[in-house]
Amino acid sequence: MITIYENFFNLKKSKQKRIINAALHVFALYGYKRTSTGLVAEEAGISKGMIFHYFGNKKGLFEYLFEYTLQIVKKYFKQLNADIIGIDFIEQCKLLASTKIEYSGLL
Repeated sequence: MITIYENFFNLKKSKQKRIINAALHVFALYGYKRTSTGLVAEEAGISKGMIFHYFGNKKGLFEYLFEYTLQIVKKYFKQLNADIIGIDFIEQCKLLASTKIEYSGLL
């Protein structure tokens, strides 16, 4: 099956990761409206045209990042759910609170 992201998936994993991290960083700094494909490309060390080649446009890149991060969150919550099964309520609360603090960057 051919997907819109087939060209992107054909890249080496290290280059995919570099583009993903750059795009996440730029969108986090500037938001969707102020982010340009040029900024993402510059941060990723690729040409602007390659963003269009891999994702079609800025919206396509953003939609890919949304799905990518959604899968990470789903995987994380699935594991967290498995971790809290069978422990008492207070221990569940401690685990959830410490996990929230860890992922919020407070520690």
